[in-house]
Amino acid sequence: MKTIKKLLKDDGVLVVRSVDDGSKIFFHDDEIIRTIIDVHHKSPSVSDIMNGRKLFYQLKMADYNNILMEYQISDTVNLTYEERMQLYDKAEALECKGII
Repeated sequence: MKTIKKLLKDDGVLVVRSVDDGSKIFFHDDEIIRTIIDVHHKSPSVSDIMNGRKLFYQLKMADYNNILMEYQISDTVNLTYEERMQLYDKAEALECKGII
């Protein structure tokens, strides 16, 4: 972030898009499930699924000012199968158009 800031003009704008897949998972207090989750989070081949919530701090630490954060939350709780498929189809269409 600091390197990019050096390349920006004084009135330049930086746009950062991040996906934060952090989620709440409810399960029985089972050692096997806990081990699977811990191994997943520590695996070097897995990206930081909670990166989005760290962006503001990362930008502040890189001396950015006037930081505007926008959030789009998609939730599948209480959606029918058909509604979930529509949500995924919409996201895939936007991604194919380069919008997300």
